[in-house]
Amino acid sequence: MLTCVHIPNMPNAPKSASRQTSGSTLQQIQRYLNMKDVETDCLAFWHKSQTSLNKLYLPAMRALSVLASSIAVERVFSQKG
Repeated sequence: MLTCVHIPNMPNAPKSASRQTSGSTLQQIQRYLNMKDVETDCLAFWHKSQTSLNKLYLPAMRALSVLASSIAVERVFSQKG
């Protein structure tokens, strides 16, 4: 199971409502960094926050969908037995 790593608040980030549905990408990043209720299940968190953090949703899904291994690593394990 994936777990989320939450980065602490940005020092100069403006305090804004955590459930806004619009705003620039920077505003959404700041809103995410100021969130207190980030779940430990990343996929559930981003599914729930898809509307309020809509500009961050697709990049997050792309980052979370990266495979944990690669073909090159698999070859090394196959050859070394």
